[in-house]
Amino acid sequence: MPHRHRKCTIEKMNILYLIGNGFDIAQGLKTSYQDFYKYLKEQEPKNKVEAQMIEQITDDECEKWSDLEFALGQFTKDITDKDEFEEFYYDLCEQLRTYLINQVKSYTPSKEIIDKYIKDLVRPDSYLNEREKLEYASYFKRYTGERIVTIVSFNYTDVIDKCLDIYNSERKLPTSGIPYRLRTVEKIHGTLGTSYLLMGVNDEKQIDNPEFAKDEDVLDYLVKPRSNYEIGTRIDERFTTYINDAHLIVTMGLSFGETDKVWWRTIGNRLKRDNDLIILLFVYERDLPTDDRRKVKIKRRVCRDFLTKCDIIKDNQSAFESRIYVYVGSSLFSPNVHVYQDDRKGL
Repeated sequence: MPHRHRKCTIEKMNILYLIGNGFDIAQGLKTSYQDFYKYLKEQEPKNKVEAQMIEQITDDECEKWSDLEFALGQFTKDITDKDEFEEFYYDLCEQLRTYLINQVKSYTPSKEIIDKYIKDLVRPDSYLNEREKLEYASYFKRYTGERIVTIVSFNYTDVIDKCLDIYNSERKLPTSGIPYRLRTVEKIHGTLGTSYLLMGVNDEKQIDNPEFAKDEDVLDYLVKPRSNYEIGTRIDERFTTYINDAHLIVTMGLSFGETDKVWWRTIGNRLKRDNDLIILLFVYERDLPTDDRRKVKIKRRVCRDFLTKCDIIKDNQSAFESRIYVYVGSSLFSPNVHVYQDDRKGL
């Protein structure tokens, strides 16, 4: 059933994009955990803890970045020396930085990709089916003023920045009467150019070593929300505000891993608070069926899995499903997919 919204009109509309590692992978970059792990195995271990990790962790156990981070919390149970683990952790972060710098340093998107991705930014609904497009357009009619776009990336790289040409001060977002403005691109886990890369768990409950889980020195670097607070850039506060103020959230390339659960809970609380938020999930699925009817149950599963990650219990999920749109397959911000048959600019 189509969702119902209050009929009042609102001037400006806040649009929040959440970008994960799937974005960089879609550009053909080898930024997956599997690629990084292969790189690690080719290097001489820098310490005995790293040698122990490489011996224990297999490719199958840590398929996504969030799994690598979760595995670090589990791995602590096999470590007794706090100082050795800290040395290992910071060495691992620097190896990750070196690896990613080498992967992305020569990446330059073409003009065609930049133009296509900027259209995607303004028109993510272009990939929805016809019924969903009508519902989406009906929702947008409530907002009569400026569309303010904010991007929060969970990646350390600046690939999204390059693809949207944000370094070009003359670059404007397309519009058809109603202006779009890209407010900012933020990196919740740090960047390759900052002094830190946040890599770790969501909270102390994900640290299997009971001594480490109550050690403030360990918590300062291994628990990401605590690290963000202690570093003091206030990006965590801004991100919370972006979620709470959003009228539309669009996600691409995210695994919705347990180690970032604080943010999925924040989205869940926003969903439960009022009905002024809709969400578009763009999800990659392996071995996707060609028959659209068979995709329906996949989309339903993705939607319900997402709501579960948002701490919305199964008995209550039906009340929120109509506000979640799911697209499975390569589409948004994919260099080889084009849907624009005319010069439509924006809603």
